[in-house]
Amino acid sequence: MGQLLGRSETLLGLLECVVMICWGIWKNRNEIRHSGKDRRGTAIVKSSITLLDEFQAAIVKQMMLGPHKSEVGQYKVNTDGVVFTKRKWVGFGVAVHNSKGEA
Repeated sequence: MGQLLGRSETLLGLLECVVMICWGIWKNRNEIRHSGKDRRGTAIVKSSITLLDEFQAAIVKQMMLGPHKSEVGQYKVNTDGVVFTKRKWVGFGVAVHNSKGEA
C-alpha cells in the first residue's frame, strides 16, 4: 500500500491505480483457480502499479513519436486478429491507409 499512498496522484491517476489493482486481484483469482498459484496482496499491488507505470511510459513515448504515416505512393497496412478457442471462432481485421491517412 505504501507504493500507492506514496504517489502524488490526481483523481484520475488514483482511479487508474484502483482499476489496475482490481484487475490484479481478478488475475490472481484466475491464477488460483487454474494453476493453484497464489500471491500476497503486496505483490499484487506492486505488480499492478508497475504494469500501470510501464503502460503510461509507453503511451507517453508513443505520443511523442506521433503517428507514422506512409510515404507518398505507399500504403500503411494495419492488421489484428483474435482467436476464441472455446467457441472455435476467429476474427481478423485489416485497415489500409494512404500517405494522407485516408482509408
